[in-house]
Amino acid sequence: MTQYSHLGPLEQTVMKIAWSRKTMTAREMFEELKQERTIAYSTVITIMTRLVKKGYLLELEKRGKAIVFHAANKQAIAVKRIIKKMFHSLVEQYGEEAVAAFVDEAQLHSRKKSTKRH
Repeated sequence: MTQYSHLGPLEQTVMKIAWSRKTMTAREMFEELKQERTIAYSTVITIMTRLVKKGYLLELEKRGKAIVFHAANKQAIAVKRIIKKMFHSLVEQYGEEAVAAFVDEAQLHSRKKSTKRH
């Protein structure tokens, strides 16, 4: 599973499901999650509310008492924003050393990719 900064493990799972669906209610999320784990409906509501506050989910409309949720951004956009925040935080904290480490890793990653193609 891809790891997303600022998201706990359950939040990551919820977002993976949200990104794969156009819209969903907390009940629909609960039904999907309970197939893989024991979880309380109230926990799902709490997680989804927290994800709204963090800007990952949007509340679109109400269907009776149920709130319909939608991912605020596509997964790729959300990941880029997380990486950008992490990068700025690390550069602010470690300066040039952080930039040098990122460049080294990017070059290493690029070399690994090119050797796999051949």
